[in-house]
Amino acid sequence: YPGRNPERALIWGVAQAYLERGEPDNAVAILDTWQEPAGFWRSVRDLFGRKLSDDELRNSGLRLRALLLQDAPPPKAVQQQVSTLMTWAPRLLDGEALVNFLSENVLEPLLAAGRVQMALQTLPVLQQAVQPGSGEKHADRLTNLANVLVAELGPELSTGASQANGQGDATRAALENFVTAIWAADRTRGLWQTVYGIEGMLPLVAALEGPDALVALARGVAQAGSRWSD
Repeated sequence: YPGRNPERALIWGVAQAYLERGEPDNAVAILDTWQEPAGFWRSVRDLFGRKLSDDELRNSGLRLRALLLQDAPPPKAVQQQVSTLMTWAPRLLDGEALVNFLSENVLEPLLAAGRVQMALQTLPVLQQAVQPGSGEKHADRLTNLANVLVAELGPELSTGASQANGQGDATRAALENFVTAIWAADRTRGLWQTVYGIEGMLPLVAALEGPDALVALARGVAQAGSRWSD
């Protein structure tokens, strides 16, 4: 919205600072001061049937992070906020912007709050978002996502620990599906896309299968020669 960028940046910046200091109530209070502009720009948005603006999406991401920092957030409130973000983020963003938004505002906060299964529900959307990339940028985006997952889930995966309700097995299955979906899609785009896809997922593969898996992968490529990506 023309003329309101400084106001918007200030509100988001202060809210971000409160979140980093572990003060979710103050973050929400500052977010509540933002008022969606009325008039022409609102009419233009409504004309195209958009129910959520870019600003509201950003606010919703910050509000989810605030909710997850509260001592006892209402379970339904968290689920509703996640559902809103997962529905509207792919409609309003794409490419790197979508990957970064979902990682920073949904995946990472949910993992940090211990809501692993809810966090893993974002992986199919992230896989679709990251897939159009190519080259080193593709590998870098995948590596960033892999490192986020390994940082929070690596200890559980490396020790083989699992919870009594089978959540550990479900976590491993979701991560394995994520890796194979990435590689299967990359394979359809040629040899070098496959190479970059494999490179990006190496931290997660090592966490899932151990360092020996990387050695086995390298040996398999060497033995297969030019046929290894078939």
